[in-house]
Amino acid sequence: MTVLLIVNVVLVLVATGYAAFALFRPAALTAAIGPQTPAGRFSTSMYSIRGVPLGVVTAVVVLTSFADPSATRWWLLVAGLVQVGDVILATRHRMTGMAVGAGVAAVVHLMTVAVL
Repeated sequence: MTVLLIVNVVLVLVATGYAAFALFRPAALTAAIGPQTPAGRFSTSMYSIRGVPLGVVTAVVVLTSFADPSATRWWLLVAGLVQVGDVILATRHRMTGMAVGAGVAAVVHLMTVAVL
């Protein structure tokens, strides 16, 4: 169980780093769908502003709940569902890398929920 929780934290930190990076370099996130526009920068900022706090809190919840991993169940469910939403959006916009990364995170988060 501990290994699975650590994998969750690693995935959360990678996603959080990507969200933070996208805040400062929005074209890195949206390059697959065309040049940056004001609406694209707004969307990227919204993604980052949601992604960074969610990622930090998820990592903290998982890391502070090793003694009682069931305490992370609801938080990982939310994180997993957010990743499912990211997969849907990334697929819709043909952003394969984002869809794969979010898909892996969604599977791990939701699998962890199922076994806790």
